[in-house]
Amino acid sequence: MPRLATWTIAFLLAAPVAQADDPPAPEWLAVIQGTVDVASEGKLTLSPDPTVVVFTDRPERKVGFMAIETYVASAWGADAAFEADPPNASVVLDGRLDQGVSVYEISAMAWNSGEVEIAYRILEGAAPAPGERFVATIDTDYDLHVDNHSNDSGGGPVVFGKP
Repeated sequence: MPRLATWTIAFLLAAPVAQADDPPAPEWLAVIQGTVDVASEGKLTLSPDPTVVVFTDRPERKVGFMAIETYVASAWGADAAFEADPPNASVVLDGRLDQGVSVYEISAMAWNSGEVEIAYRILEGAAPAPGERFVATIDTDYDLHVDNHSNDSGGGPVVFGKP
């Protein structure tokens, strides 16, 4: 019997330690900036060539650039389902920095040949006007799958941060 106990202990010591579940995918936030080309109640168009910077908070602390059309397709594609819970955005309008930050609910976003069309509802603050520089930080609470994009595709991000 002592041999069995010895083998059992040896087996238990050699058995792989149970690994914790994989950590959740990072939640990417985005800063979209561009010039307001067209503005009407609840809709605006940013052009020409708006840009987006994506980033995560702790513990990843990654930041990078992503092609705007890739961001829109990733964050606002069919599987994002923002109709039930649209993300909020903190918005700064360059022409009215003295008014501080506005808060918008972003209900839709679409990429259309060099322009980004945004449907929104103002929760707090000012509406945009044509010609103003528009900067919005959007918390989509959504995995943009940034790490799955190839940098060689032209649409993927250049990501900096912890590997």
